Amino acid sequence: LAKDLAERVEGLVGPKGIAKRIKELEKDMSREEVAFEIAAEIASQESKETGAKLEAEKQAFADQGLRTALAILTEGVVAAPLEGISGVKIKSNSDGSKYVAVYFAGPIRSAGGTAAALAVLIGDYIRIAQGHDRYKPTDDEIERYVEELGIPENDAALLVKYRKVAEFFESASEGTANPRTAANFIIGQIFRTIENESAKEEFNILVSAEDLKELILMLDSKKIRMNLAKATLDKMLETGKKVSELISEKDMGGLDEAAARKLCQEAVEKNPNAVADYKNGKEKAIKAMVGYVMKNSRGKADAVAAENIIKELIK
Repeated sequence: LAKDLAERVEGLVGPKGIAKRIKELEKDMSREEVAFEIAAEIASQESKETGAKLEAEKQAFADQGLRTALAILTEGVVAAPLEGISGVKIKSNSDGSKYVAVYFAGPIRSAGGTAAALAVLIGDYIRIAQGHDRYKPTDDEIERYVEELGIPENDAALLVKYRKVAEFFESASEGTANPRTAANFIIGQIFRTIENESAKEEFNILVSAEDLKELILMLDSKKIRMNLAKATLDKMLETGKKVSELISEKDMGGLDEAAARKLCQEAVEKNPNAVADYKNGKEKAIKAMVGYVMKNSRGKADAVAAENIIKELIK
């Protein structure tokens, strides 16, 4: 049995003999620093190969470096380095430069948010250690989003600006009725939870592309309304839960007219100040009452219809 972190890491993902080097670095470095150093050392090791064999070996080094570093970060006790990462590839930009592409099987929930985020940082550290460039979207990629998928040009530029975002969008929108729905969720909601440009490059979120697609397909089939979809996505981003964990059969479908009217009546009765403001010409005051209806219907009500009913009741 492995006696310590170094031996657990070697036993879980290797490479053979790495335990000794980890122990040496642990004397003067934090666990995070050891992970980054090990990743760089594995990724940048020399090879006697040439041509295609050299490229294949560098890719293998990058893959090994990332898995070993992630195993160090997760203390060698979870399956994330084996199951969470489906692969690491060295790919080419249109100008001939290379970039590192890290493929995740899904959110690395078992590793925790911090380790999952650091996995992406390590991937970029490996890129630098091997002397590769960043991913560079082409004009054709942007143009395809605009012409074939109907994405506004500014939105298309944002999606392809970040390689991981572009890959996420491609997977989430595939097979849906309108790719713009996925684009709007990414730019309008997901980006709002990401602090800066660097974090968008990393694009480490708790929602997988398949999770988002499942939500969009429910919208496409009219099982849920947009209000509920948006609220559900917010919860998914916060908790990492799947759609099936947040939306039940009772949540699907719309609200019948009688139930909607009852909620609108409650909204009017419980918001006398908003009613008074609306009657005094402050049209935005009605939003508070519509909000009451949407909240208490769990997003099942039609916001436009609710607003019309409330206006009718106030008159």
